[in-house]
Amino acid sequence: MLSDYIAEYDNLLLGKKTDLFSMIFQKDKPVENSHIAGDIIRYAVEHYLHWTPQEMADLMTPEILQQLKLDKIIRYLVCPPEIDPRRDLEDLRCLAWVVYPKAITVSTVDLTIRMLHRRMNREIYKWPKEFFSGPEGENRAIICLRYAIDNGLPCDSVQELYEAFAGKRGLDLMRRYEILTVCRDCFESPLDYLHITLSRSQHNATLYHFYKYLYLEKNAFGADELTDVIISSPSYAEKKSLSRFRDYTYAEEKRFTPDELKGVIVQ
Repeated sequence: MLSDYIAEYDNLLLGKKTDLFSMIFQKDKPVENSHIAGDIIRYAVEHYLHWTPQEMADLMTPEILQQLKLDKIIRYLVCPPEIDPRRDLEDLRCLAWVVYPKAITVSTVDLTIRMLHRRMNREIYKWPKEFFSGPEGENRAIICLRYAIDNGLPCDSVQELYEAFAGKRGLDLMRRYEILTVCRDCFESPLDYLHITLSRSQHNATLYHFYKYLYLEKNAFGADELTDVIISSPSYAEKKSLSRFRDYTYAEEKRFTPDELKGVIVQ
């Protein structure tokens, strides 16, 4: 019962107990242990500190955690993959969010970028399991690539972005920001990753399909070679590349007129 756990915790603070953990936390029961840990932390915050959830987020320090003997209890909390209380004690707002999820708000963007920085700084050597799975995982992948583009790939136009992700620049960017494996595991191509990341106002189906075609053709021609052919030999482009691109877009159930396709090629 909760009252029993609280009584044991009070005795720990009073020095009447020296070992709380083996008595109330059980092996191989992480969910139950997390509930108990959360109850004890909330009790300590509200009963001994007389704090609100917001005050915990704003005022908690590692020293106070140690004085209340909570520094070891927090390890039993089941946390989202972005948060490791044993590692992230310097950001105790996240701990307050785990303990008071309805009262404290932490941005998904902030959490994801925190994890991205940890990955880039080699604080972790692989992404957490299932971190990019499902709709939430896809959103995390989008946040990571958007951050990478905003900070590492200056482009003057949307077309330049599509062009970059059809070739080496996009791959280099994702490698620098530790999301190349995310692209390979979760998306058909770098262009698909880019396309889903762009805002609606930036989406351009014609550019997407054209550069996707270039990307798929690079094994036959080499992307740079194919681009050079299109720019330097319009007649060849019309007869070969334009025809092949038209076939490709038909296969994708997209219909573009020859003038639309030529417009993309000469831009």
